[in-house]
Amino acid sequence: MLVVLATYTVDDVISMDWSPASAYAQALERKRRDHPRHGDAWSAEEDDQLRQEHEAGWTVRTMVDSHQRGRGAIESRLVKLGLEGPEPSSPTSS
Repeated sequence: MLVVLATYTVDDVISMDWSPASAYAQALERKRRDHPRHGDAWSAEEDDQLRQEHEAGWTVRTMVDSHQRGRGAIESRLVKLGLEGPEPSSPTSS
């Protein structure tokens, strides 16, 4: 099965992009626009900063802004560092 990922007009000629790499590049560009460090390796210094922020009671949202990474990246790194799991997104009823 062949899927068209993008079509656009250039000088009255319709061009089609069949490349999944192009769609991936566009998605990555959008993510980096919102989170400039998306996909970058975590340094030991950044891990230490994340630990300090967690111990100080920072919210994940604040850490997202501080590290310029997405919520999922912060939550995953907290788990990898053995810190408490991510904060609940909403209260649960018992």
